[in-house]
Order: sequence, then C-alpha cells, then structure tokens
Amino acid sequence: MLFLTKDNEVKIYYETFGDREGLPLILIHGQGLDHNMFKKQIEKYKDKGIYLITPDMRGHGRSSKVKSLELVDWVEDINDLMYQLGLESANILGVSMGGVIAQKFAVEYPEKVDKLILSDTFAEINSFTEKLAAYSQVVGFTLFRILPKTLRAKIIASAYKDYSPEVYEYFKKVTKDADFGQLVLSRKAINKVDLLEELKQLNKSVLVMAGDKILIKPAQKIACNLPNSKLKIIEGSSDPSNMTKPKEFDKNVLQFLLD
Repeated sequence: MLFLTKDNEVKIYYETFGDREGLPLILIHGQGLDHNMFKKQIEKYKDKGIYLITPDMRGHGRSSKVKSLELVDWVEDINDLMYQLGLESANILGVSMGGVIAQKFAVEYPEKVDKLILSDTFAEINSFTEKLAAYSQVVGFTLFRILPKTLRAKIIASAYKDYSPEVYEYFKKVTKDADFGQLVLSRKAINKVDLLEELKQLNKSVLVMAGDKILIKPAQKIACNLPNSKLKIIEGSSDPSNMTKPKEFDKNVLQFLLD
C-alpha cells in the first residue's frame, strides 16, 4: 500500500504501474468511484511504456474521509503526489469529476502538465439546466444516504446493465461501499467549477472526449475554449467512457499520448 500523508493527517492512497522511467500518466477517477475504474487502462497501458499513477481522491476509495472539501484540495493532493514521486511534470487524464480536477490542476500548474486528457466532464455550471442537474445530484446523494446499501447499489448499477457484466458489478460494489456524505461534499465542490475563461490561456495539447449519450455540449464548450485541443465523440458511450467503451477510449488516448 502506498500513501501520501498530508500535514493535516489526510492520507491519499495511490498505486503505480509500469516502468518508473516511462511516460508518466496520472489517472483521476470519477465521483463516487476509485482508481479501480481504470482497471482495463492499467492492464493495457503499463506495457506500452507508460508509467501510471492512480490515486484515490480524498473522500473516495481508501483515501481519508474529510469534513470539508474544495476543488483546490484535490488539486494540491495531485501536486503533492507528484512531488513525492519526483515528477516535475506529467500527463494528466481525468474522467467526469476527475476531468474537473484535471482542468483546475492544469490552470493552476500549467508548467507541470505535459498533455491533458478530459473525458465526460464539464468546465462550468451556468445555464438553468446545468444548475438544476447539479443541484439534483446533491439532493440525490443526500437521499441515497438513507437507503439500504444493497438497494442503492442495484439502483445506480442498473444504469450500466447494458454494458459488460464487469462494469455492472463494479458499480454495484463501489456504490455499496461508498460514503454518500462524502459524495455530497464532492458534488458541492465540483458544482463551483467555472474555468472556461481560464482555459483560453492554457497553451497545452488537450484531448477532449465524451460519449454520444451524455455531456456532448459541455465537451464542445471545453474544446472551443482551448486553443490546442482535439474533440472526439465516442459512439454508444456514456459516463464513464473508459468503462462503457474502453476500446474506443483507449485507441484515442494512446494515439494522442504516443504520437
């Protein structure tokens, strides 16, 4: 087990895979999930000269539970993790909530980002529809806290029943184990995101991806505000695309990283 221990005694769990001298890639997971959502990517990428760093973000997985949470807390955890690993810069890949964290990190520490990959994510919550959806997530997580663990796991996993059994079982397990009080905090933190204007100043090579079933407009907004970005829409995919359509996801990511 590997942990980054912060000054306030918060512990960030992480794992590494592949050759330490390889191309560094930090994988940032989605809300309510953990580093295990990248299982297929870990299996495939570690043999392609990529050094993978896969943390559980605070409030998730094996990392510490917290009493308060802001987007910048996650950003500083990534920064401190890079310092502990002796990385001056790295490629950053974030999915869903992880994409919000990755954008904020790139804006705060552009010199530490080589290439940036954003999937199934957003950079602002501005319209009435966006605000309603964001608020509904907070309410939903609050209500799920009172449901039996097995029931809430089945409800959330049911959204993935049309994908592979492996994906369905992962969502059942991770939802059953999740602390929904922590998810309320994390959703409130990402609901404050407002990065579109700052992205215009980010002169990095960026791959933006989204499944065609969700979050296309937010992905288009992000890509339009980044001066050096590529937008890829993955047919038949939903959030998270790395799990629902891993072959297409990996093809785009590896081509982008290794070209």
